Amino acid sequence: MRASTDLTDDGRAERWTLADVFCREARGRIGRTFDQLFGPDDMALSRLARQVLDGEHQWLEAGIVGLKSGD
Repeated sequence: MRASTDLTDDGRAERWTLADVFCREARGRIGRTFDQLFGPDDMALSRLARQVLDGEHQWLEAGIVGLKSGD
């Protein structure tokens, strides 16, 4: 770890403080991101995505993609 290497080189302990605060902030951001991965509508969104992939909502796609049908 760079903080420990630098600490032994010149004795500047504030590098540990900087590294610690950075890691704490990063850990918080990662935690919040994981908390937002799942929500109360996940099952409905998953079901809808499966329906779209299965072609059940092709009427929504008509005319917006610019491809001829059968391509």
